[in-house]
Amino acid sequence: MKRKLLLAMAVSLFLVSCVSPSSSGASNSSSTTASSFSSSNSESTASVTSASVSSNNDSSSSTQDSSESSTSASSESSSSQGKYPTNAYGDYYRNCLSWSDGVDLKAKLVATIHDGFASIAYDSNWATIQKADQALDNLDAVDQIYSEDPIRKTYTKGFIQTGYDREHCFAKTLMGYTDTSVLGPATDFHNLYASWTTANNSRNNKNLGDVSNPTGTIGINKFDDTTFEPGSLSDKGKESRAIFYMATMWSGSEYGLYVQEAVCTTGQKCHGHLSNLLEWNTNDVTRGEYQHNLRVYEDQKNRNPYIDYPGLVDYVFGAKKNQAGSLEDLEPTILKLGITSDATANYAVKGVKFDYTTGETFNKGADLAVVPVAYDFSLGAAITNFTISGVTDGETFSQAEDRAVSVLVGDQTIVYTITIKEDPLSACAWSHVFAKTDFTTGTLGSTNPVTLDGIPFTTYIKNNNVTTFTNNATKGLQVGSSTISPQEIIVSSASSFAFGDKTTINGVYFEGNIASGTTATLSVSVGEATVFTGTISYSGTVGKIIYGQVLSNPTSGIVSFSFTGITKAIYLSRIGINVA
Repeated sequence: MKRKLLLAMAVSLFLVSCVSPSSSGASNSSSTTASSFSSSNSESTASVTSASVSSNNDSSSSTQDSSESSTSASSESSSSQGKYPTNAYGDYYRNCLSWSDGVDLKAKLVATIHDGFASIAYDSNWATIQKADQALDNLDAVDQIYSEDPIRKTYTKGFIQTGYDREHCFAKTLMGYTDTSVLGPATDFHNLYASWTTANNSRNNKNLGDVSNPTGTIGINKFDDTTFEPGSLSDKGKESRAIFYMATMWSGSEYGLYVQEAVCTTGQKCHGHLSNLLEWNTNDVTRGEYQHNLRVYEDQKNRNPYIDYPGLVDYVFGAKKNQAGSLEDLEPTILKLGITSDATANYAVKGVKFDYTTGETFNKGADLAVVPVAYDFSLGAAITNFTISGVTDGETFSQAEDRAVSVLVGDQTIVYTITIKEDPLSACAWSHVFAKTDFTTGTLGSTNPVTLDGIPFTTYIKNNNVTTFTNNATKGLQVGSSTISPQEIIVSSASSFAFGDKTTINGVYFEGNIASGTTATLSVSVGEATVFTGTISYSGTVGKIIYGQVLSNPTSGIVSFSFTGITKAIYLSRIGINVA
């Protein structure tokens, strides 16, 4: 509430000052308009973080109409005088208030975006891109450049073959910096966007630009031998601004990145098609692109000035590079998009259950939530007045398929896809649902005998300090916590596995989940042979995933399920063994 009152006061003061003819009044409007941001870089970071998408406040109580009205009024009053507040981003651009020409401006921007910059890791870091490119209407998905379809956050490249990648807008090979294990140009997340892997592979190391005579197409995109053209105007806008950022941030003598008209080649440290990129920059910044800038700023501690002020591009790279200029003449994106408002901008789904098996039932109240998302990206409380189509509440799935689910909230429709698979465990000759007593009968840190659904087994947990064994209705038995991990769990048959007179094993399966942001390795062996190895990944706030397979070479022996590399909690739902 305090933040809302401060914002309301700021907007009111700004409106009053804009109609005042005095120069001192204009100065006051500048200092109050950015009251939702702090007056120093370090404080501004905290302010931006407080508007994180993961926050949960009462932002939905404001109305969209009132926010648009106040934002529009302030913009119109400001633009009628030809002046905009210069502290829309706190004092981040305090050293860029005016410039004599493009060279002067570029030097000031270089100093600004290097001040406080902190390189972050690329190779194991999916979290930054997942929050930066989070879909505005599906908080469990990311938007991809080169594609009109969002994709689940968990579907990273490597987790599934068709998972999304992280595209370098200024291609690594053109930069000449290809090693993503080295912090620097190749790991700068202002140059990275979640991307459709297939199209990303087609782009490869081509320059981005207009293509008149394509030799190929992929989705809505086209390309020739040297150039790749995104099919989306928003993609063109965001990629051009990323490239201009790179040719500013990494333009010094040590790295020397630049943009030119001619097509560039591998290792040349340049990107071609300058005139095309300048034209692409005229495409408006979207809320999604602004969110990317905001989230990267949270992690990397610097901003992309060409997202904050697209008009700066012409002074550094375009027709105005020999002209003097002032920041007050450029409209800040934060004001144009109304980002400081906590009025509702749209609705989004979160906590979505994507995966089902035959025999499971869809539960509207438990399988998703719908929340209002404010212009400042904060979240309101979940609502219940929405309808769904494509699936019926209480429907029990009877066949394997992918199915589109539509969520209707007012005049907005949110679409996501659920996957229904056959339940291989239900077809297993033997299966077991994990319970607390499977691991607490005996001594932790030792191998303990236990009977699982009539079959003698042994269980082992490496960390004898584990105290959390809690049944989760949607994920299974939680073993461990965020602070005390089991580290390793082994569940083995006490002797060569037999179910009645059946001893030939032709299928092994595990169903479960794991703590967000972590993975573990599952290895299943029969006798001396390892018959399945897989990575257990977080599958969302609800639900679980089935791992395992039919054995191409059925065999017999002791069956062992080994879970290693556990760093937080793991959720054990069921194991199943099929024998013949």
